[in-house]
Amino acid sequence: MDEPTTGFDPSARRGAWDLVRSMTGGGTTVILTTHYMDEAEALADRVAVINEGRIVAEGTPQSLGGRDVGDATIHFRLPPTTPATALPVPGIVSDDGVVEIRTDKEIEVLATFTNWALRDNVDLIGLTVERRTLEDVYLHLTGYEPEDGVPVASTATES
Repeated sequence: MDEPTTGFDPSARRGAWDLVRSMTGGGTTVILTTHYMDEAEALADRVAVINEGRIVAEGTPQSLGGRDVGDATIHFRLPPTTPATALPVPGIVSDDGVVEIRTDKEIEVLATFTNWALRDNVDLIGLTVERRTLEDVYLHLTGYEPEDGVPVASTATES
């Protein structure tokens, strides 16, 4: 299937996804090409990233490009009554109290924060833990956005 949901509204897109899932659930192999990384993540058991006609990475959507290991980013908002100086682990705190912590030890950091929050009765509002998205990995693997976030200059020439 080549770009099967291009131009679909959200309802039609979900219907198409359900159709693909029913096909694969019944044992049919589906080869899907898409530029929608959320679609690849939702539907694919395996993903291959192709750049300039070559496969540059292949694996499960969860592990492609090392998404399942390495740095994670923890976000939450502090209640107005809790100062940033009270945090048990240093983080970047915005003016509106949103805390961001990047770590490769998210379990330890989360345990520290949740124990602190429970002990001191602090709400960790909107707590999330995120890793690089499949789109981030795609951009990195295809040379559009390296690890440091600085775009790679194109080496292609026009004729």
